[in-house]
Amino acid sequence: MMDEIYVSQKIVHKSGSLHGFATNVGASSDNVEASTVQAFMISSLFSKNKAVIALQPVKNLDSSFLHDSVIKVLKMIESVGYKVVALI
Repeated sequence: MMDEIYVSQKIVHKSGSLHGFATNVGASSDNVEASTVQAFMISSLFSKNKAVIALQPVKNLDSSFLHDSVIKVLKMIESVGYKVVALI
């Protein structure tokens, strides 16, 4: 499952590093605050188990970045032994 979650735009210092920068902006503007988080979850077919597997802070999400992110997440899921049946 995928979902886009709106978040407040701010940078937070946590565990010695800064968090809250968008991951989908070019190198020329590295310091852009994320306005949404793209969440990826897996869900079992045979039980009620669900888990968040990836969170990506983004600003102005576009289709090409989303496509690349979905492919990376699908490869990651399959590399640890899960089988993807559907994408919602």
